[in-house]
Amino acid sequence: MKRREFLKMILLIIPSFYLDPKTVFQVEGREPPNGISFDKKNFKFRGRYQKQIKDGMVLLPEAFIPATIGKELHVLAVNSCFLTLIPGDKYNKERIQKEIEEFKMIEPETRISYLGTTKLKRGGGLFIPRDMRKLVSLRTPEVVILGMGNSIEIWDEKNWQIEIKKCEKDYQEIEKKLSGLGCKNV
Repeated sequence: MKRREFLKMILLIIPSFYLDPKTVFQVEGREPPNGISFDKKNFKFRGRYQKQIKDGMVLLPEAFIPATIGKELHVLAVNSCFLTLIPGDKYNKERIQKEIEEFKMIEPETRISYLGTTKLKRGGGLFIPRDMRKLVSLRTPEVVILGMGNSIEIWDEKNWQIEIKKCEKDYQEIEKKLSGLGCKNV
């Protein structure tokens, strides 16, 4: 199996939050791999950004601001590891809570908590209260902000590095299993 084919297969296995959408295009060259769609209109938040929290305030990337101005941001805590922000209005809350309950039935070990709503401050600033930062272990001033299509994730830099290491370990295990099936490595 050639490296490009192997990476296409991995893109279908690895959860999307590990990938920058640009990676999808780089693997294939021009078009996304089969089975992966990329609709720029609906994929508002893309990329990975390093930012700092100062006095509880973090500036969202400029590219995210147009899609969040004037909208409520629904805030979720996932596994006490990171915050997820989903833009919408008050009617989205019921849909989000229903999706959380459905997700918990599929993945019972995943802990997702709806924490409420917030809005961006002037200039794209987002205030994250101390208790919320403590809940998701935002201990260091350095954070990683990820564009996840229709949502935004905020990770503590150290937690993000741990998650990346887990992903690399998972990748090695997948690679080993595939080579055991006769797939030549990459």
